[in-house]
Amino acid sequence: MKNEIGSNNNKIISTAIVGCIIVAVILTIGTLALGNIAERDTQSAVHNVSNLYLSELAGRREQVVSAILNDYIHDLDTALGMIDKDDLSSIEKLKIYQLRMKQLYELDKFAFIDSEGLIYTSRGTRSDIDQYHFDHMNITEPVITIKNLHSNEKKVVIAVPADNLQIEGRTLVVCFMEIDMDTMLRNVSLQSNNSTTFCNIYTRSGVALTNMVLGGLASENNLLSAMKNAKYDQSYSYEKLEQDFASGVGGVVSFNYNDISETLYYVPVRGTDWMLTYLIRESVIGEQINSISHSIIVRSLAQSILTAIVLVGMFVLIFMQQRRTAAAELEMEVAETENRLKQQELEEQLALQEELSDALRAAEAANRAKSGFVSNMSHEIRTPITAILGMNEMILRESTDENILSYAENINTAGMSLLGIISDILDFSKIEAGRIELVEDDYSLRGLLNDLYNLMQFRAEAKGIQLRIEADADLPQCLRGDVLRVKQIIANLLSNGVKYTDKGSVTLKVTCEERDPEHVRVKIAVAVVDTGIGIKNEEMEKLFTPFDRLDFSRNRSIEGTGLGLSISKQLLEVMDSELHVSSEYGKGSRFFFSLWQGVSDDTALGEYEPQSKCSATAHDRRNSDIFIAPGKRILVVDDMPMNIQVITGLLKRTQMIIDSANNGNECIEKFGKAEYDLVLMDYRMPGMDGVETLHKLHELYPDKASRVPIVALTASAILGDREKLLAEGFTDYLSKPVNITNMENVIRKYVESDGSEVPENAVEVDSISDDPDDVLERVREIRGLDCDRGLEYCGDAEDYLFALQTFSESVEEKAFRLEETLHDGKIEDLIFLVHSLKSMSKSIGAIGLSERAKDLEQIARSGNIDGVREEVPKFVKVYRSLGEDILSHAGPYLDRF
Repeated sequence: MKNEIGSNNNKIISTAIVGCIIVAVILTIGTLALGNIAERDTQSAVHNVSNLYLSELAGRREQVVSAILNDYIHDLDTALGMIDKDDLSSIEKLKIYQLRMKQLYELDKFAFIDSEGLIYTSRGTRSDIDQYHFDHMNITEPVITIKNLHSNEKKVVIAVPADNLQIEGRTLVVCFMEIDMDTMLRNVSLQSNNSTTFCNIYTRSGVALTNMVLGGLASENNLLSAMKNAKYDQSYSYEKLEQDFASGVGGVVSFNYNDISETLYYVPVRGTDWMLTYLIRESVIGEQINSISHSIIVRSLAQSILTAIVLVGMFVLIFMQQRRTAAAELEMEVAETENRLKQQELEEQLALQEELSDALRAAEAANRAKSGFVSNMSHEIRTPITAILGMNEMILRESTDENILSYAENINTAGMSLLGIISDILDFSKIEAGRIELVEDDYSLRGLLNDLYNLMQFRAEAKGIQLRIEADADLPQCLRGDVLRVKQIIANLLSNGVKYTDKGSVTLKVTCEERDPEHVRVKIAVAVVDTGIGIKNEEMEKLFTPFDRLDFSRNRSIEGTGLGLSISKQLLEVMDSELHVSSEYGKGSRFFFSLWQGVSDDTALGEYEPQSKCSATAHDRRNSDIFIAPGKRILVVDDMPMNIQVITGLLKRTQMIIDSANNGNECIEKFGKAEYDLVLMDYRMPGMDGVETLHKLHELYPDKASRVPIVALTASAILGDREKLLAEGFTDYLSKPVNITNMENVIRKYVESDGSEVPENAVEVDSISDDPDDVLERVREIRGLDCDRGLEYCGDAEDYLFALQTFSESVEEKAFRLEETLHDGKIEDLIFLVHSLKSMSKSIGAIGLSERAKDLEQIARSGNIDGVREEVPKFVKVYRSLGEDILSHAGPYLDRF
């Protein structure tokens, strides 16, 4: 009988082992197959997105180049219009006039050509007409050519007919200017801040006007010569590219050059024989995305192997339990037949029970280890899944292609399902682990670092720089202090680092500098290091001056008020600390400080890796049930304008009236004056926080505050916050970043649509037209705008509306900078701003404003400071008025484009 039982048990364990091996093989093969499919789909998606991306960028950059050339032609016509009889009375006076025009328009050369081919410059006459590639006797309209085409000193030559001007018995038939190629392109921003996209301009014969071919990848000096060595994808060929360049026709070509997959989009530059190209290196982007896929595959393989091991262990445990059960049954049979062995059998049973208890304790220990492993694996898998869902969210919001939306919906469904499973496992693991809640004023160092990373990562990615966070593993994981202020100081330093760094990285380093003997306090050292532009030694003393901006002519495009460092310095002084800085101009800067903080949990932080948050939001799908509540009024309270903007955007489709307040006092004032159906209030605000504001509302307006639902908003990840806020008196709770589905569910719970009409100031999103022609009718009502001229400059309606939106959104910032430069007496910076506004205004059809900018620029260049002080306020008033008119007539409509 024993032999039969042993044989059966051996069969069971053999079957279990074979089954585990089969499961492991299936999991491994399935993981690799899905990985290969995902990699192919990724490459296809990168190619499709590249074509859309390049078409948009190349078209807009060509418009900028054409606008710059048109400005120079306009300047040349204006210069010809300024010449008078006195200037033509002698060669010497003509030279003086030419020198004045060169200085006024910042030209390398401003010259005339007479009917004999003699060139008249501000330095004398020349006879090298053969250097210029145009027929001076047959010019009837502006001509644009290149001088020194095959050298590194290329010049743009623009020539117009001179209407047969007479001077000393000779006839001037052509007027032309020379501009250095680099000078002409300095505002075009051809250079990229990363290694994936490159913009360039070539002649139709393939000569690069910027002396760089294929983003520096090719050694040839000619694009068409270099492209002969490329391997072309299907449906693309060198012959088609060469024919398009020769004919001045735009197009796109995908190819492989030196084992790098690239796509080149090219468009002709109007009025020239140039071709503007935009190049994207798909291999670089594909490698970055594939690295995520490879990481997931490796983790999935590891999970498959661990799953197989766990299954083997379970089968072995079952086998052992079956074996013990069989032994117990055998002993019981022996006991029944042999009374003399009863005592011995009883002792064996007691021993067996002890063994079972040991096995149970071992199983419980294994279960705890499993819970820890599942928790860690859940976190590891959750990070890339959240990023994938975030990117998929953008596709669902922005794509109009039904096939792409269908694929994206499938990705979203599967991803949310997987994320839900992972979240369930993680929640279960947390219950098993028994996490202890943190008390008030305690904060998680890891949470603080994650918040800072998520606050800055998208800004860094947008500029193509790397954001790094390095923290000592032996730092305490939970500290006590003013986390809001600590976060504010570090965020200011990180923000400055990102603003003033164009390539390289910005790194946050947190280290343990000192501990007190009782381990109740720790001195942390914080440093923010960037590879940006650095600070000049002579400007160090102005570094912490409020409202001051360093090296404005170089940094004029960088936004900010100049208050961040000053505020950080003062906050640190209040905390008995000091902000230090070291910098090398042109290489980067390092801001650092040390700060004592209390220790709430001395457990080591361990290895830190940034955890990127990507909020998954519900979409306005075309056929879905959208919650609307016309006429209902909601108050959003948050000290961050960006947060208010996000929530307002998410709630547009509900057709509710949305009011906002930036702090507790403003909330109390608006709550007392108006009737609201719901209040969404941020929990942590400077000054009066959400809890204090709530208590004040109940104190001043007890009936209304008890009747109106007040929902707390918080980004805190500390366990117990929900219960604490509900205990303080909040009606409900929402975590940030806000998920539109969760937010609408909360609103549905407390606000019901009564079917009333939509009030005049409620935003009716569906009523806003997507037809550019309809929007143009509203634009034509704006005084000071020549819509037809704007369309002529921008090319089509959508580009024109996009230009209007860009113009109107930048009015207040640029107006403030004009007033600031006037107040500081920085006339050169003011000239730069006005010159830019002259072209920008003209491109949207604001001809009157463009002429005012031109007049103001001439006054500033002439050195008439009193005239500048008189004209700038008038110009700013007209400028702001136009921006307000655009926003009031067509603001909501422009957002659709």
